[in-house]
Parts: sequence; structure tokens; C-alpha cells
Amino acid sequence: MLKHRLLNRLSIAMLMISLAACAGTPPAPSATVTTPTAIAVAVSDPAPTATPEPPIPTTTIIEAYEADQAAADAQYQGKTLIMTGKVTNINDVFGTMALLLRDSENDTGLQCYLTDSADAARATVGQTITIEGTIKGGELGLFMVAEPCKVIP
Repeated sequence: MLKHRLLNRLSIAMLMISLAACAGTPPAPSATVTTPTAIAVAVSDPAPTATPEPPIPTTTIIEAYEADQAAADAQYQGKTLIMTGKVTNINDVFGTMALLLRDSENDTGLQCYLTDSADAARATVGQTITIEGTIKGGELGLFMVAEPCKVIP
């Protein structure tokens, strides 16, 4: 009687494995739980959820560099960030389109060198846009540099 019940459960387990293989999709990561009768039960792990970071205002980055360049480099240099800022200039810099983002003509800005020139056509002077770019860091000069960049719709 015990052998018959064990054989039935083993047959069901084999059928489940065969059906999963026939479905053509790989099984989800699972943990195996062994019961006293040695039947494996698959338990799927929940999918992780990620909350996107809010865009960083370009003025926040500029202010950090104005306050302490070394600390700002440690925080931002070489990092690809999502940023927002107001377009004050759209320039062709030796064949590469660039957007200058800053609050006013008198403020230090962030120069964003675009990987796709078509992105420049999606921006207008005075518009606040969102970009993704890698901060180059270092000396401020007239503006900070982010390269490569792209406009985020």
C-alpha cells in the first residue's frame, strides 16, 4: 500500500516535470521543499521591483561643484545620471550638438554633448527637459560637462 502511494506521487511529479519541459519555457527560479514522503515541491520567488530614482536638477550638481569640487567629483564624476534643467543654448560644437542647461544666462551651466543630433531638435530654448548623461567632473569654468548625453522623453 505504501509503495503504491509513493509510486503514484512519483508519477505525478514526473508528469509535472514533463509538462514543464514541453511548455518550452525555462522554469522560474525555485526552492525545493522536501516532504517526509520525499516529494519535491517548487516554490517561485517573487520578482524584485525597482523604483526609479527621481531626476536630479542640474543646479544641484553645479552647486555641489561650486561648494567643494573634490567632494562633488567623488559623488558625481563618471556617473551616468538622469537630470533636469532649463535649456538656455543649443549649439553645434565641431559637429556635435550640445545643450546648455542652466537657470539664467549669468549662471554656470551643464553642457550636455548629445550622442544623437536629432535630440537637439526635441529641445527648445527656455524648455525644461530631462536628460541622461555621464558627468565628466573637474574644473567648473563656464560650465560643467556631461558626455555622452541623450534627451529623455
